[in-house]
This record gives sequence, C-alpha cells and structure tokens, in this order.
Amino acid sequence: SFGPIVLSYRALELKHFILKTKQEQADKEWENLHTKYADEVLDSIKDLKGFYIKYGQVLAGRPDLLPDIYVENFRTLEDSVTPMPKSEVIKVVTSSLKISNISEVFSEFSDVPIGSASIGQVHEAKLK
Repeated sequence: SFGPIVLSYRALELKHFILKTKQEQADKEWENLHTKYADEVLDSIKDLKGFYIKYGQVLAGRPDLLPDIYVENFRTLEDSVTPMPKSEVIKVVTSSLKISNISEVFSEFSDVPIGSASIGQVHEAKLK
C-alpha cells in the first residue's frame, strides 16, 4: 500500500518546513527515506502489474523526476517481469479465441514463454 509511504514523505516535508532544517541534514533524511521505501514501491508496482509496470519503465528513463535509487530499481522492470502462469495464459487465449480448449487451434503450445513484458508475453505455438 502506498498510503504509509506517501504519509512518510509528506511528514518529512512538513518537518523540514516547520523546523527550517539545514539543507545538508534534510538531504540525508530524504536519502534515508528513499532508501527505506524504494524496494517496497518496486514490489508494489510488480504486484499491480500491467500499466503500473509500464509506468515504472517510463519513470526509469526519467532521472530528472525521481531520486537515483528509484530510477535504478525501476530499471529492473525493463527486463525482469515475472511471466504469467501457463494456466492464466490458457484462460486468456481460449477466451480471446472463443474456444473451450487450446488444442482446438494449436497442436503445440509451449509451457515457458519466449518473452515476458509489462502488458503481455509470447509463447511458441504451432497451429493445427
């Protein structure tokens, strides 16, 4: 959940505003907060899948918008997306093709995807 993360960032922002924290100290506190939450944000994006992974990939190319640790973490989204299980793939394919069994159309359908991305994956298959 992003709620506690956002709250932590807003609380630190408020603290610095009220206490007029020196820049050097503020930078250290921001860096600590980034380090604390970067992995959690990445995990949440991976759990949400699809659009969120695609958005994380876009942000990975924007070091002008995010702290370095977030950019580094989000770059892992460019080449390490967890593939959907074959059972889910079969459901999507059969539903899309309006068939009851994958063997109605394909004589072969690989268990392991050739590639996996944020909004899809590719399996080797042979039409009947």
